[in-house]
Amino acid sequence: RDSHKEYRRQRQMCIRDRRNDETLRHETAPVQIHFDQGLQRSQQIFADINSKAVKPSSAINALYDHRNPYNTWLQDLLTQLPAIKRKIDFENGTPGMRSSKLWSLIAFKKFVTLLTGLSEKTITGLSDDELMDCADLVREFLEGCEKYIPQWGNMVSGKIAASDVRENFVIGHAVFLEALGTFGREAVSYTHLTLPTILLV
Repeated sequence: RDSHKEYRRQRQMCIRDRRNDETLRHETAPVQIHFDQGLQRSQQIFADINSKAVKPSSAINALYDHRNPYNTWLQDLLTQLPAIKRKIDFENGTPGMRSSKLWSLIAFKKFVTLLTGLSEKTITGLSDDELMDCADLVREFLEGCEKYIPQWGNMVSGKIAASDVRENFVIGHAVFLEALGTFGREAVSYTHLTLPTILLV
């Protein structure tokens, strides 16, 4: 009995806190209502719903999660990189074989994290100026890729089809993008580019 009372008390407190949470004012939740047709029928409906449920891709989750400051910052960064943005798949975890896209949003996000050290945990401790420094680093690094990596410019501009890049070049694969991020991170200390101290750990 005591445990039940404690549970009810905690639940009431939770409900009261949520009513006062302004961030939830315009939130909605989908609800399915089914007529009671007996236990066996209810169990079958439960099984049908859960067995056929389709989990959205991590790319779509990242695209739609506006409460995540890293995702929001990444979207703003991509608006500054229109050529790169056109090659990002915002819907799938991996671009299809015939897709005109080169990398998924998740792969690009991992590249940025590897290059800058920026993450969902560290971003909240940075000022706007420091985030601008991170954006400048990504932009300058990608400009360097176009200058020094053969076929990079043709790949990003679309002069070489993404499907041909995937088949004939390693530069169009997510694993190469991740390797670039790792290399760039090591190279930062040998260039004039600087990062906030919090990210140099």
